[in-house]
Amino acid sequence: MKTYNFLKIFIIASSMLNIFVYIGYAEISEIKQLSDIKQSIREKQVKKDKLVLQEKIYQKELKGINKTIGETEEKLKKISKNIESVLKNLNKSTKDYNSASLKKSNWNKIILEELNLFHKVTLLKSYAKDPIEYKLRLKYLEYSKNKLEKEKKYVESLSYDIQKLERSKKNFINLKQKKNEFVIQNKKLLEGKKKILKTTSDKRRHEEKEIKALNDSAKALQTLINKINSESSKKKETTIYSSISQIKMEKSLIWPVMGNVISYFGKTKHPELDTYIVNNGIKINSSDYAKVKSINSGKVVFAGIFRSYGKIVIIAHRNAITSVYGFLNKIYVKEGQKVSKEEIIADIGSEKDAILYFEIRKNNIPDNPLLWLCNK
Repeated sequence: MKTYNFLKIFIIASSMLNIFVYIGYAEISEIKQLSDIKQSIREKQVKKDKLVLQEKIYQKELKGINKTIGETEEKLKKISKNIESVLKNLNKSTKDYNSASLKKSNWNKIILEELNLFHKVTLLKSYAKDPIEYKLRLKYLEYSKNKLEKEKKYVESLSYDIQKLERSKKNFINLKQKKNEFVIQNKKLLEGKKKILKTTSDKRRHEEKEIKALNDSAKALQTLINKINSESSKKKETTIYSSISQIKMEKSLIWPVMGNVISYFGKTKHPELDTYIVNNGIKINSSDYAKVKSINSGKVVFAGIFRSYGKIVIIAHRNAITSVYGFLNKIYVKEGQKVSKEEIIADIGSEKDAILYFEIRKNNIPDNPLLWLCNK
């Protein structure tokens, strides 16, 4: 009889101890999760600050490139004006050259004609009898020769000027081409920097959203901790932990939906942000509008919207096991409702939203769902 009473007292004491441990685990787990979230907020804030600094650097570089492009384009305008001026002078010099060449040719023709005439007259009659005419013809020949020489020198001068202007034209065109290439290169560099700036800005905005979501989750968790603390002082539970029952449940629970696991439990690397995140559950990619089933019998303790998880359902099962179903499309159950194993509790969306977020918790501590779910 004494032995029976001792065992009875021991069982009651063990039950009370397990109640205390269960409630304590719940509070410690949520507090630890809150601490982890706050740590993530600090890390993301540091990363956001670095991105903001990078944005400022890229903006400064863009400003410098834009300034260089502006200055080069101003130089190009001046070069274009110089080319216009050179072309104008070149056209004038070319006209003058053609005109002078024509005059030169005419004077050359006149001299040749005068010389022929002078020789013919010399053969026909003697200039000794008419010295005045002889002197006049010589004077005219000398005058024509001087005009020819003058035009020749003018033509040579214009030819030199034309060559000089052609060289200037060529130099200005080459310079303009180089400046244009420089502007094109800088504009390409500008576009590249703009893309980098946009990527950095997008990452910064993403980090800000993540920080906001984490802050919201932290507030929600703090409210939940306060609720647990409040309820733990009012409620008394008489659940006795059964290790044998737990062992039986492991690797025997049904899958909430059939599909492929696309995000695993634990520490994983974010595909875009080059940082590690901690997943308390898994993500299962299933078919459009797939029905979500309860993994075991239990009681719905929450059904509604919860921060970044969207619509969720939380079911409390025996042996301090809780299952969480997130990213839902429609919820078919209510808080306080008892559900049986394989009962449909919700459905998921379609296409990119055909994903279920799923957690299993033991004493409110997240555990790897793949250790509990049966093999497919």
